[in-house]
Amino acid sequence: MKDIRENPVPEAAHIFAYEVGKFCTRHGTGLCELVEIIHGDAGVDAYCDLLGELCQKFPDPIVVKGRLLNILRALEEARDVPLAFSDALRWNGAKLSDLAAREMR
Repeated sequence: MKDIRENPVPEAAHIFAYEVGKFCTRHGTGLCELVEIIHGDAGVDAYCDLLGELCQKFPDPIVVKGRLLNILRALEEARDVPLAFSDALRWNGAKLSDLAAREMR
């Protein structure tokens, strides 16, 4: 018999969502400005979608990862980024890549 208190989502997945939230708390303003410069309102909307999921009482780690990957794709597709933002693009891209590579098992 299966325990009804058993959580089908592994603990690592919840830790992943927590780490993404922690990153957004610390560096979210800069990331939001960067995606706005690169993709305009669509970039800001993608970032707000991520924040909206993270603000849930129990964020779904799979949804968080999908929204994180959307932002990462936007950063990877960036072309003709002003020189003043190239370092921020590389730094945020590296940090988001590290987060996205984490296992959620």
